[in-house]
Amino acid sequence: MDQKLSVGILSTDVSKAFDSLQQTLMLRKLQAYGFNKTTDILRSYFQDRMNRDRLGSLVSEWRSVDRGCPQGSSLGPLMWNLYQYDLAQFIKDTDFSMYADDHQVYVSDHSIESIQEKLNTNGEIASQWYKKNFLQGNKDKYNVMLLSQVKDQTINVKIDGHCITNCNNLNLLGVTVDSDLTFRPHIQ
Repeated sequence: MDQKLSVGILSTDVSKAFDSLQQTLMLRKLQAYGFNKTTDILRSYFQDRMNRDRLGSLVSEWRSVDRGCPQGSSLGPLMWNLYQYDLAQFIKDTDFSMYADDHQVYVSDHSIESIQEKLNTNGEIASQWYKKNFLQGNKDKYNVMLLSQVKDQTINVKIDGHCITNCNNLNLLGVTVDSDLTFRPHIQ
């Protein structure tokens, strides 16, 4: 912004991310990263996992768990980060950040058309990666925001035929960032 560039941000979300981690694929990814001894330990960790639900005094039957990473453990977030690590290698010509299941693709340029094109391209790439990794993007929670000296301008981002909502505020890790960078909505 100080260099008079416009900045476009595409914020995506993965539905039930931790519950959707595909364990066999996780083990294959670890092997590809060179964690051969770790995969044996993790295979044992995943093997014969059971789960049940409790709601007040009602308790369900035990069921086998073949997807997801254990939540509430210190291993769960680490597994998720390793699972999604390779996504960053597919995102091109933009900056990219990941925190848990929230991903932001952002790009700066003089040309708003160039920003729009790069966000569309990389949004499609992320969507394909989600599908190939047995995840589902929650497109209702996707947002795109343009920070620009030119006011009242929007960008059109379409992913899998779904038009992504333009917004003036993005909530990123509990901080509300507004398109004017005043942080008034966050302070309020």
